Amino acid sequence: MIDRLRNYYGAKWTAADEDAAVRALQYVCDCSAGLTDNDDEWFVTLDFFELHGQSLDWVFNGDPVSMIATMAARSTRARTAAAAE
Repeated sequence: MIDRLRNYYGAKWTAADEDAAVRALQYVCDCSAGLTDNDDEWFVTLDFFELHGQSLDWVFNGDPVSMIATMAARSTRARTAAAAE
């Protein structure tokens, strides 16, 4: 999903997007490894998914390929990028 978002936003993908993506991915990896839950990182992860118009349910349980591009086009981040053009 993160790779698809990077490609979707291209040059508009910012360092802040990348930092949040790394933190969200690390949170998921830590949880899957059985590490203790971290509320701060959970909220960073939720914010990342919300900002980029992604659904936790779809990403973890569905076929995310078409959902990622469709939802990204409707996201807060897409509106922000479009307004900056």
